[in-house]
Amino acid sequence: MPQQIQMQEICQPQFDTIYLPSSLAGNHCTGFVYPQGQQVLLKYGIHVKTENDTNIVQPAMLPALQSFVIEGIECYFVDDEGIIPAKSRWYAESTLAVFVGSKLKWQGPIAKCAAMASIINMEKEALLSKEDFDELRAESKLQTPVEIRQQEYFKVEASFTDWCMARWENRTAPSKLCVFLNGLLRVPEY
Repeated sequence: MPQQIQMQEICQPQFDTIYLPSSLAGNHCTGFVYPQGQQVLLKYGIHVKTENDTNIVQPAMLPALQSFVIEGIECYFVDDEGIIPAKSRWYAESTLAVFVGSKLKWQGPIAKCAAMASIINMEKEALLSKEDFDELRAESKLQTPVEIRQQEYFKVEASFTDWCMARWENRTAPSKLCVFLNGLLRVPEY
C-alpha cells in the first residue's frame, strides 16, 4: 500500500512583478505567467525574471504536490522614483482579477488591495479621501479564501481605464505592478 504524503502549511505569499507598459495587451496585463528565468520586455530593453521578481518557478501554476489558499491580496505600483503612494489615481483607475482554472474567483479595484508599502508613502496628490481609502483597505482580506489546487492553472489580470492608457509615456507612470497573494502554501513534509 502506498504511503500517504503528509503536507505542512507555510504562511508564505506567492508574488509576481508585472512590467509595464510592455506587458500590456490592450488595456490589461497578466501576472503569474512568466516564471523565474523567463525573459520579459521592459520599457528600456529585456529583463530575465529572478527570485526578486517572482517566486513562481513554472508558468501559471505551482510546482507538483503544492497547493495554496489565498487569504488576501496586496499590490503596489512602482515608477522611476519608487513606490507610488496608495492614494494615487493609478490605484483607483485600475482593477485586479484573480482566475483559478478559467473561473473568475475575485475582482476589485487595486485601491482595495494596496500594500502597506504604498500606504506609508502617501505625500503625493490623491484622488481618494483618507476615509474612502481606509474603507477600501479594510477589505483587502478576502471574505472567502480562494484555493489553488495542485497543478491547477491560475493568474491575475490587471485592467486599466482610459485615463491610465493615456498616461503610459509620462515619466511618473508605473513601470511595474507588484502583486502578492497572501495565504497558506501547502507543501509535502519530508
